[in-house]
Amino acid sequence: MVRYQDIQEAVKSYMPGADTALLRKAYVFAAMTHKGQLRKGGIPYLSHPLAVTKILTDLKMDIPALCGGLLHDVLEDNTVSEETLRSFFGEEVAQLVAGLSRTARLSLQSKSERKLESYRKMLVAMSGDVRILLIRLADRLDNVRSLQDLTEEQRTRVAQETLAVYAPLANRLGIYWMRAELEDLAFQHLKPETYTEIQNRVDERVEAKTRGIEQVSEILRSHLETEGITAEISGRVKHYYSIYRKMLRQETDLDQVYDLLAVRVIVPEYKHCYQVLGVIHALWAPVPGRFKDYIAKPKGNQYRSLHTTVIGPTGDAVEIQVRSREMHLEAEQGVAAHWMYKEKAGFDKKDEEKFQWLRRYLSTVQELSRSKDFLDAVQLDLFPEEVYVFTPKGEVRELIRGATPIDFAFQIHTEVGHHCTGAKVNGKIVPLRYELQNGDIIEILTSKGQTPKKDWLKIVKTAEARSKIRSWFRQEERDRAEVLGKEILEKSFRKAGFQYAKLLQDGDFKAVLKKFQLRSTEDLLRAVAYGKIPVSQIIESLPGNRAPEKDGKEWEKDLGKLMERVEKRSESGVRVRGVPDVLIRFARCCNPLHGEEIVGFITRGRGVTIHATSCPKIREADPQRWIEVQWEAETAILHKAKIRVVSQDWPGLLAGISKAIAETDVNIANAKVWTTEAHQGLAHFEVMVKNLDHLNLVIRSVEKVKGVISVERLVH
Repeated sequence: MVRYQDIQEAVKSYMPGADTALLRKAYVFAAMTHKGQLRKGGIPYLSHPLAVTKILTDLKMDIPALCGGLLHDVLEDNTVSEETLRSFFGEEVAQLVAGLSRTARLSLQSKSERKLESYRKMLVAMSGDVRILLIRLADRLDNVRSLQDLTEEQRTRVAQETLAVYAPLANRLGIYWMRAELEDLAFQHLKPETYTEIQNRVDERVEAKTRGIEQVSEILRSHLETEGITAEISGRVKHYYSIYRKMLRQETDLDQVYDLLAVRVIVPEYKHCYQVLGVIHALWAPVPGRFKDYIAKPKGNQYRSLHTTVIGPTGDAVEIQVRSREMHLEAEQGVAAHWMYKEKAGFDKKDEEKFQWLRRYLSTVQELSRSKDFLDAVQLDLFPEEVYVFTPKGEVRELIRGATPIDFAFQIHTEVGHHCTGAKVNGKIVPLRYELQNGDIIEILTSKGQTPKKDWLKIVKTAEARSKIRSWFRQEERDRAEVLGKEILEKSFRKAGFQYAKLLQDGDFKAVLKKFQLRSTEDLLRAVAYGKIPVSQIIESLPGNRAPEKDGKEWEKDLGKLMERVEKRSESGVRVRGVPDVLIRFARCCNPLHGEEIVGFITRGRGVTIHATSCPKIREADPQRWIEVQWEAETAILHKAKIRVVSQDWPGLLAGISKAIAETDVNIANAKVWTTEAHQGLAHFEVMVKNLDHLNLVIRSVEKVKGVISVERLVH
């Protein structure tokens, strides 16, 4: 719990000569006003204004703003008037507190309009003094830090509002650390399972990548010292909600988020930034298209920095950010870094020019009388990639721009999405393709007989809706497979003289399930439908039952079919047991070669994917969808393989390596070559080989080249 002494010490650390008499007076006044009041968690209410004020000291705010933090709720009790505040603390503090008072008593048409009007008035009030917004952001940050004390409904409402309005405002003001904490705390309460999963996976990746980042930092620090540049070098981890948004926006997995971990370089002056960039690019090859100069062209919130991604000494991509100390302060604190009132002077001229966008924006907001117009203006300027709509109960919902009523339905609940038949927007029926607009009030129409349509996959914009629709179709496919598997078994059992229902009733399938390591009869039925388990093997596995002997004609017929399948060679070089003429593709994660042990994975709609049995991906996949496969005895098919060659950086050595590869009768499909900071050559080759033995021959041939240090196969 924050104490007044903590606030006073913080103030003295950045304003040594400040007169804190007014601040102490505000503390005593707040303590008297909130005496006997408790927060939801049962602790004294005074702890909240103290915590808010401590956050404001982190932003290095002035004494009037800190007084506003301590007093920001006193007008809500109806026992304190603006006149009282003015007489005790002066006009400046009174105006700050009045500007922070809520608009709960507004008499508007609907709850959603009240929410919009509250946001609008907050920004209009802010237009007279930016400190009002900074205090409001600090107030919201402390509230989301204690969300666990609220009911589930209250937590959801506060978290949604935080993501919808407050975090984007913190971002627009450039206060990165506050935006990150607001987003992560809200995300943690809105999607706790997803938050925990991302948190765990990020921690694992950070642990795995830390040594590589440390190596880059050590090399860079050494070279900068040689150049006479003093720099602070550290690692930066992307915050969880930002990772989640990027995964949704790009429809990718965490493994493809390459800026998860970055190296941050902070130098004394602006002039050093480009010098450091030159050193970095001299050490490591930059990745094309991944350089961003936010110094020459700052972001809308005045963020300035250089971003570049290079291929580090280990061959992995590493993002490096370069900025001056002033730029770093601005990046972390945003507008607050330029905010220091001296008596009543406000912004100085330099800061007024630097943040003129804020003045213009607030002036525009003040002119908007309709809440809908206000939200449109806020959206376009503060967070143009999102759209914010309302449920009939007035709850705020965030979606990506272009989202449809189907996206909204699945965000409300999976079952609402499954049974969505139509939607009303602002009281009018709209087609399911309708693109939601800011401030729309959405009502979803449902029917128990309605189910998802495949066309919906072309309509929806959110990854969440697309995933749930695909999941429904996968379950439908499993259900159909069970029906098909049952039909196959019943028909086959009748031919063999057995009764499916009786076998099921007698429990004879238990032995079959145990033999094939299946958990249920449903799993067995799906395996039969997918062709993973031949019915003949199931019949042979039934306890106390043997299939009738086949006569000569049946054996001759079966043998003929078998010979036809043997003679018809697979065009992929792989034969799938029990499933002729199936589509085959090779997994990119392991790139199996002829001669390696392999296993097939049934991919719905895309045939069978071939993995090496040692591939970690296949070990994590559903074993029920594995299928036995084998290489053709002889094949002329060529397979792509990747090798990594580390060598001395000698003239002509690359030509020697290429010649050694060509001598093994192998074509080079692709090659990437660069030099490491240790002055070694690093090359990745894609070669077309017949089988594993052929690849090993290539590796041995390259290893014999003078100057080659090591050669290894890359499996992804």
